[in-house]
Amino acid sequence: MTIADPTLSITLAALTRDEARRIHRTLRSGFRANRLRRVEDRRAALERLRTAVAEREEAITEALHADLHKPAFESYTSEIGFVYQDIDHTLAHLETWAEPASVDVGWQLWPTTAEVLRQPKGVVLVIAPWNYPFNLALAPLVSAVAAGCCVALKPGEDTPHTALVIGEIIADAFAEDEVQVVQGPGAQVVPTLMDAGRFDHVFYTGSTSVGREIGERCGRELIPCTLELGGKSPAVVFDDARLGATCDRIAWGKCFNLGQTCVAPDYVLVQTGVYNEFLDTLARKLRRAYGEDPQASADLARIINDKHFQRLRGLLDAGSIVYGGGHDRDDLFIEPTILADVSVDSPLMREEIFGPLLPVLPFDSFEDARELIELNPDPLAAYAFTEDEERARRFVEEVRFGGGCINDTIIHLGIPGAPFGGVGASGHGRYHGESGFLAFSVQKSVARSSGTINPPVRYAPYRDIYLKAVKWLLD
Repeated sequence: MTIADPTLSITLAALTRDEARRIHRTLRSGFRANRLRRVEDRRAALERLRTAVAEREEAITEALHADLHKPAFESYTSEIGFVYQDIDHTLAHLETWAEPASVDVGWQLWPTTAEVLRQPKGVVLVIAPWNYPFNLALAPLVSAVAAGCCVALKPGEDTPHTALVIGEIIADAFAEDEVQVVQGPGAQVVPTLMDAGRFDHVFYTGSTSVGREIGERCGRELIPCTLELGGKSPAVVFDDARLGATCDRIAWGKCFNLGQTCVAPDYVLVQTGVYNEFLDTLARKLRRAYGEDPQASADLARIINDKHFQRLRGLLDAGSIVYGGGHDRDDLFIEPTILADVSVDSPLMREEIFGPLLPVLPFDSFEDARELIELNPDPLAAYAFTEDEERARRFVEEVRFGGGCINDTIIHLGIPGAPFGGVGASGHGRYHGESGFLAFSVQKSVARSSGTINPPVRYAPYRDIYLKAVKWLLD
């Protein structure tokens, strides 16, 4: 593999039914053989994974640059380093997560005891997207392996260099009956895999439209699934916000990976009294970050492909350009762009942008901002900028969203112990840390009794005196 070749594409033949059945049989055999059942086996597998990643840091960085033109800083902080953090956090807590938990049964069932066992669900399918192709493939994989599952991993086909490096890493770190990478176009590979055999859990990260199809398929077959989707994530700037830091953080969160981030601020609502000052400050911050010629900046990625470029180019006409607007189809580049005078009915405000275009709309009151957010319900993330604790409290309690920040953007995704996921249309299920471990686990409750003590009170024939005694004890 030549990482530097930007024309590389995954041209594997379509996955056949026989190949898909073989994958199922191999992974099912590994699960039945308890390949990852013992905690020490899971720990050893995760340590091998970390070593395999470390040995290919340079190749991963080059692959991400070839696929997305990602700056090395972004590649490490949001992809490679993120995976290290997930593995390290998991290794530090794995024994605690996996050990049986005692449950208080109450005196009524004495001398019975009870415990909850956390056991692996079985053979699972992880479907990764293209925007963070390394992180969003390996982070759920870490959770699945930690739980003791065997995994079929489908990388994003739109990032072929990264997908091939992932394949090498997995082949180094795992036996074939523990984890297998399945390459190829998701629209063909995923249905073929799901037709060939049953999975015990499906984990999907990607668009809401495809997530709906995955969810419907899993629902018909009663397969539990985790759906990490998207939506229009708002940033709300109140009139007491510190505009310098606010604009730094909104610009950074929006332009990271050139806006191709599921939790990027999709639009900004700014309280009327500071609206014009916010626009001026944000434009100044963008100019300082990326220079007079952002296309020449080494710190900006590129749009994934021509289809998405054309979609974003079409959105540039939906408002007045305050800053930016430059674009180059041959380079798949669109300049970070601030748009004003945007109608709430325009495509900019009805569709997830997933690019470097940022509509900025004014609002008067908290209630007005909330009403605007509710035009696109259930955002994956939301951000409020205020120095007022009461405003922050109301925002967190009264606005429905999956997760978010006060006075920052996107950093909540990088906290390994914090559950991450959406709400409603932006997805369901949580992962990272213990939440990821639980997503791939069955919690099995077990009560243990002894035949030595056998009180007759619960057995037929039932007696009035027993019922009276039970009522007296429970009142």
